[in-house]
Amino acid sequence: MPYLKFKTTGGEEVEVGGNKLEQFATAFEKAGNIMVPNYALAYVKSFFERRDAHIKMQKAKQLGDESGAQAAAKILDAADEKEEDAKEAYEKAIESGGPDLEVDVVEKVTETVAAVKIEPEVEEKPALTKIQIKKMKPAELKEALKEAGLSIQGSKGDLLARLLEANGF
Repeated sequence: MPYLKFKTTGGEEVEVGGNKLEQFATAFEKAGNIMVPNYALAYVKSFFERRDAHIKMQKAKQLGDESGAQAAAKILDAADEKEEDAKEAYEKAIESGGPDLEVDVVEKVTETVAAVKIEPEVEEKPALTKIQIKKMKPAELKEALKEAGLSIQGSKGDLLARLLEANGF
């Protein structure tokens, strides 16, 4: 599960984690003290888009689909830029103490991005089985977690649990 850092209204830095945008939104709502939460959610959304693009590129490479990997790499480059821009906008909003993004603005940006999103044609590699994951050594677990954009910190048991969860087990 990825953890990202955010500023609270008290000026403290906190880590919030989740596997989906909705989990971050729920955590922000529960906390009630995340500065400019709509900017923060726009940043989280761009983080997940970049992570998804990275996973697609890795899958294409694993399948030996060079053209699919190149197409995915272009999408990844654009997603990297978008994530950097979103993080910078979030940080500037915190520094300026300015107002948060309006929810309808966030929704319009999201709809526009979704409308122009180009997916590379990449054949899906079969997901890892529970048995394959359990047989992995720590280095292999870390590599698979890194490809999925997840944390590689912790014991073998932690890594195993994280990868199993990410693969729906």
